[in-house]
Amino acid sequence: MFELVVGEIETILGNMGDEFDFSETVIDLWLANQEPKQLNAAFGNLGQQLLDTKHSYQEIQEFDEQKKKKLEGEEKEREQKRIEATKLELKHKLKDLHERSRLEVTAQLHSALIVWLQTVHINCQVIRKKQKSEVVAVWNPYQKQVEPLRCSVSNHPVTSFYLTDESAQIVCPTLWSS
Repeated sequence: MFELVVGEIETILGNMGDEFDFSETVIDLWLANQEPKQLNAAFGNLGQQLLDTKHSYQEIQEFDEQKKKKLEGEEKEREQKRIEATKLELKHKLKDLHERSRLEVTAQLHSALIVWLQTVHINCQVIRKKQKSEVVAVWNPYQKQVEPLRCSVSNHPVTSFYLTDESAQIVCPTLWSS
């Protein structure tokens, strides 16, 4: 797709639909798919949609070129005026697309505070069948709670979990069911 000029890329993105916003779509895909395989599949689908739209755009361009060659006289003038009006409309849509789809991010560290939090680390041994695994539970006396353990596969915090048969590792319920 990047072989095309910028105007054609924006035209293709504009042909994805009135509600389509490329930056929002990319961010939504990124946030919704945490696993690398899911992320690759989601971006693969987006890429395929963009390629399909690109092919449709190219077919329209070829059709317009063929149509231009066959016109003569007054029909040709009318068609040229229509094309100019379409180009002007496209220019306005691209300007609107630039204004709506701009993503500008600025991050700056404002301040930092280091807090030394005294915690109690409790070494635990979990056993699943004949497999054993060491887990450290952390007691936070300020919140008066045990900090959530982490899933060994996704590294997400979990309060309920399963242990694998092979190595007694902690697995979150969402990964366990899949």
